[in-house]
Amino acid sequence: AIGSGQNTHSRVARLSYDGTTLTFCSRQVGSGAGTFVPGYPSMETYQTVLLANEPGTYRSLLAEQLPFLRPDLRVVEVQPGEIDAAMSSYQPAVVISSRHLAPPPELNITILVLYPEGDDTILETLHGAITTIRQPRLSDILAAIDRAVSTFGS
Repeated sequence: AIGSGQNTHSRVARLSYDGTTLTFCSRQVGSGAGTFVPGYPSMETYQTVLLANEPGTYRSLLAEQLPFLRPDLRVVEVQPGEIDAAMSSYQPAVVISSRHLAPPPELNITILVLYPEGDDTILETLHGAITTIRQPRLSDILAAIDRAVSTFGS
């Protein structure tokens, strides 16, 4: 563990090779998640999924598991209050939140509203169209992310 005092961090590392370039990225998880470790290149070529959903336990679980389930994505976890600044900074393909968001119009971001107002639903906003999925499972969330990533920038 990395850290001091009560804050503990662990590092998740990923090595990727696209045939010509070897990329290494290390990301802190736990307290301070979403902060990339200085000295290591970030995965600028990977599309970003920004996590800002509540409850925090679900957000942390997704932040932990998405890199293993979708290793070709950069996963960034932020506090819900930091979402607007994070959207501008990271320019993600997908944002997962628990509240409706209005991303900057110049960014082509898919918004997944997970459990809005405690409802057992996911709302997917992709190119202005809203799809509702009742009682979503992890496979539904992954499929929504896959749809968003496949159409990012189009």
